[in-house]
Parts: sequence; structure tokens; C-alpha cells
Amino acid sequence: MGLDIENVHVLARKKGTNQLDTVKVNPYMRLINEGEFPISIQAGRFYTDGGDRILVKDLAPWVKSTVKGMTPEGLASVGLDEGWEEVEKPSESAIQIVKTSTNTAQPEAPRTVVDVVYDLDPLNDDHWTKDGKPDLQAVSYGMDGKYTTRADIEEATEGFRRPGSEVKEISDGDGSSSTVS
Repeated sequence: MGLDIENVHVLARKKGTNQLDTVKVNPYMRLINEGEFPISIQAGRFYTDGGDRILVKDLAPWVKSTVKGMTPEGLASVGLDEGWEEVEKPSESAIQIVKTSTNTAQPEAPRTVVDVVYDLDPLNDDHWTKDGKPDLQAVSYGMDGKYTTRADIEEATEGFRRPGSEVKEISDGDGSSSTVS
């Protein structure tokens, strides 16, 4: 089951009254670090703000250090125990398959700002600012959470705007011009 923020407290109405009782709790914790995407913990699992699960091995170092600093009670409240960081070790057969693999493909190069900006969806308003610039959060997400500034984007893509939002100058006939998006 994924992140379920709507049902942190499950309530039930007492028969014959308007009084509500808590019948179940499903607490979560939201971790925030400046320049990084927030991470939520619920039922012993880690999630993005969009509700996508994050494996322990893929957690950013700041998340790991924050969780390591939590008390046992704090860990338990979100379904973690003190061994939360232990990752299941692969079986011997899985190790053998990796050792005997003949795959010679090169590791994938990290995505650049240019790659991410050009991959943004022109039809998705969440990927763009009102004036057609790439959205900082969308670009950072595409960079696997690496913080990206407006200056980084402008430097890499120099004037790139959302396709279809080009600014046009129109002559008003009296020697002046207007700008239209």
C-alpha cells in the first residue's frame, strides 16, 4: 500500500451519537531539507510527495542521517525499527548471475539540465512557470532531486521557453509595437 495521508486518523461515529472515536491511526512523518524534495515516512516505508515509494538504498544521505537521529519511539511511530537501514542481501544465485553476466553496456551518464528541460512536457502546466520558463521543481525532480537554480537552467538552455509560448511582437501601425504571448 502506498502513502495514505488522507487516512492518518480513521474515525467512526458512536452509534446513536454524533461523537467520533479514533479506531485506527496511521501516522506519517514528513522530512524537509532546504534545496531537496521532501520525503515522507509511513508504515515503515519512504515516499516522495507524490506518493511514489523510495527504496532505502535510494535514500539521499540527508534522509538517512535524519532518521538515524530519531529516537526508538519516533522510529516506531512511523513503522520503523532500529534495523531500518538493513537492506535484504541478494541470494547466492543472484550474485552468480551478476558475476557471469556478459552485459558490456556502459553505465548510463547522469542527466544534464539540458536533457531534463528538453524532456519536460509542453502540455503539463506543472512543468512550466506562467511566463513559459521551466519549473524549478520539475527540473530538480528530473535531475533525481539534485537542487537546480534558475541561473543553472538559464545558463544551460539560454532563453528556452515552453514550446508554443513564444513571445511575438506585433506592430500597432503607429510605429510602436506590443508584445503578445
